[in-house]
Amino acid sequence: MALSLGTDFSLVVTEHGDLYAFGTNRNGQLGLGTTTNQLLPALVDRVQAFAGEEAVSVSCGYAHSACVTRGDNLFVWGCNEQGQLGLEIPTASTAGSHNIVRPLAVPRALFNNAPVRMVACGKRFTLVLTKHGGVWSAGANQSGQLGLGDTESRRIFTKIDPVFFADNTITLITAGYRHCMALSGQNGALLAWGMNAWNQLGINSNRLHLVPAAVPPACFGAAVPVFVDVGIDFSMVVTSDGALYGCGMNNNYQLGLGDNMLAKFMKRVGDTGKFKGQRVRSVRCGRVHSMILTEDNTLWACGLSMDPLCGISVNPVACYVKVPARIRHARFHGNDVVVFAAGVSHSAAITSKGELYTWGAGVGYAKIDTFKYSALGQNNSHIQWLPRKLLAASLGNARVGRWHGVREDILLAFMMATHKRLGEHCVFQGLLCEIISIIIAPVCVPKALDGVEDLLGRLP
Repeated sequence: MALSLGTDFSLVVTEHGDLYAFGTNRNGQLGLGTTTNQLLPALVDRVQAFAGEEAVSVSCGYAHSACVTRGDNLFVWGCNEQGQLGLEIPTASTAGSHNIVRPLAVPRALFNNAPVRMVACGKRFTLVLTKHGGVWSAGANQSGQLGLGDTESRRIFTKIDPVFFADNTITLITAGYRHCMALSGQNGALLAWGMNAWNQLGINSNRLHLVPAAVPPACFGAAVPVFVDVGIDFSMVVTSDGALYGCGMNNNYQLGLGDNMLAKFMKRVGDTGKFKGQRVRSVRCGRVHSMILTEDNTLWACGLSMDPLCGISVNPVACYVKVPARIRHARFHGNDVVVFAAGVSHSAAITSKGELYTWGAGVGYAKIDTFKYSALGQNNSHIQWLPRKLLAASLGNARVGRWHGVREDILLAFMMATHKRLGEHCVFQGLLCEIISIIIAPVCVPKALDGVEDLLGRLP
């Protein structure tokens, strides 16, 4: 993810692979080399932080952070009180007893020299997925959230035995307060482990699991899970037929089921017409709310709304959004949402133009802690009830997200090689426009594909 939200801080990656951080920084979780809080986005120096590599994806925990770079390397920083950074820390690197204020590289040797695909930060622990499908964990383990078969914490990344995953190749991991889920892209097998007091594992029991356990496939009918995310004490799953399921704590209507009853097993959110007939593409879980994206790139929200997490209303009396409600495109100046995140006390979204919007309280809840700095990047600590765009200048005038445009000369050369008149003798001659569109689309800036299709002769 090019966007991740922590308890009261935020990390975003721009099109150039630069990392910006803002919010509370008392544990060095912003990776800036200090513990100074930041109201506005601050650039994490790539040379000092990541040995010059571009940032690709980031993950925020309670007070620690992690990043995977273009070279498939892992960097970690922030609070290491429970060993959640997963490596031996030199004392000279700390600014306080457990705080690492600059990103540190995690040696690949800890992962059997495998390149890192993904990282997921929980409250005080971390999961790592390598490109070989191995899953590693480190940090606090009082509820078995490390998946290692016991409740002993680990200060060094330790591999979860593949046998626990029934030899499924894992392609996605997610970490919550004290529970985790992992998904296999091979057959849609979904596995869960850790804390289960509120049935957040979706296995129809409240017994904690020290190793991964399979979520019953029958919960999803004929479909299979294709995406999963977990919150503090609940979980949400998107299936291959575009349906959305949830389980676990639901006291704030965060599952969007229309009631606030505990969901002891996976329950479908609404029916086929719930999201105006659109299939669900993705979901993100916060502390007491959920954000949902449908295939038409519309953002929906459910859960606690008195604290302005959902971005739907400025009426503090309307405390709960009991079923998913649509956030109008007008809130994003008419643009589609392509990336989004849900935090403890704030939310954020990236539009198709690469613009970043934030909203919410932006500070931790008084019941949890006494944070005072906003994580909204808006240069103030005010509550933001509705999505508000960050100034482009605060992010280096770059688009947010992993955009990669194509230079005009390269694009022209490609078109000359494939166009009927310009590339008469090219080996690509006769390639279907649809195939070329698929090749071009991922590297075109928004709206540019229309012009490419005109050149290819799709339109009269």
